[in-house]
Amino acid sequence: GLVDNGNQSASYIRTMNRNASTDIDAVYFNPAGLTKLEDGLYLSFSNQSVWQEKEIKNDFAALNEDTYIGDVKAMFFPDFYIAYKTGKLAVSGAVMPIGGGGSADYAKGLPSFETDIAGMAASLAPYGVTGYQTDISFEGSSIYLAGQFNVSYAISDMISVAVGGRYISANNTYEGYVKDIQVNTAAGFMAPGDYMRYVATTLTGADSLTAVGTASYLDVATADVEVDAGQTGTAFN
Repeated sequence: GLVDNGNQSASYIRTMNRNASTDIDAVYFNPAGLTKLEDGLYLSFSNQSVWQEKEIKNDFAALNEDTYIGDVKAMFFPDFYIAYKTGKLAVSGAVMPIGGGGSADYAKGLPSFETDIAGMAASLAPYGVTGYQTDISFEGSSIYLAGQFNVSYAISDMISVAVGGRYISANNTYEGYVKDIQVNTAAGFMAPGDYMRYVATTLTGADSLTAVGTASYLDVATADVEVDAGQTGTAFN
């Protein structure tokens, strides 16, 4: 998120804190500290590559499994800084991802996608359903790209001040699907609606009509679903 990504230069990995930086990455961490640079032009480019696993657990009893693993990758997490210092004055700028910067791939989806399916299968237990299977996948990506400009001034050897602005452009994407929902029955795996229509043939009167109505509902509720969505936004600080 916007306030959680503190690693805005590769130097951060060495120290885990750059808030008192008086080096070039002070463009982000401590703009007033740029007045401590020697006079001249400074350029910095660094990149980080991040691999991570995100584990989500859910204790809903009807789920086939309780752990969902997401592979998070950000091959490019770059930071570019430029600063020019002369006398008591420094001007500086930056281009960097200020949030996001990677993608998360949940090959088996997310528990929030599956709990309704698991609950549906559990509700059909009186009709002989003993489980379910489905094909779920989800991938999300996020990048908050920022451009920043600062002006810094040394009032004295002890005190410096700075003012800056940052423009942020956010772009999030979500792709995935839930398909091939089936329930496990004595006759094997079947589409829930098809199975309830079969059950209806074994019943009479109102019970049979109820089963047919349930089948029609399940046809809609368990139809294949795809998501291909995006979010964009801008901000200025």
